[in-house]
Amino acid sequence: MDMMRHDKSDKRTYVTKEGYKQIYKPNHPNARKNGYVPEHTYVATKGGKKGLKKGQVVHHKDGNKLNNDPKNLVIMTRSEHAKLHNRKCKTSRKKYQNIII
Repeated sequence: MDMMRHDKSDKRTYVTKEGYKQIYKPNHPNARKNGYVPEHTYVATKGGKKGLKKGQVVHHKDGNKLNNDPKNLVIMTRSEHAKLHNRKCKTSRKKYQNIII
């Protein structure tokens, strides 16, 4: 298990080295074999009432991987997600392109 930090309030949660909180919900449609599911997936799928379809991901609007407020999460396709992050990356590159070190 790729554990990094434990949430002391709940023995069944941890944060991955990539910064995503995982929660133990073995009955969730998107749970891995070990029973854990990313918390943002759990929240975005309304507690597992529906699972993510193949090719779907959950995007954090504010970029904070631990802000799993439903208002901060959007379900989209992998393709849409990649385009969104690529666009943000290009904007960032342009913003910092003229800085001389």
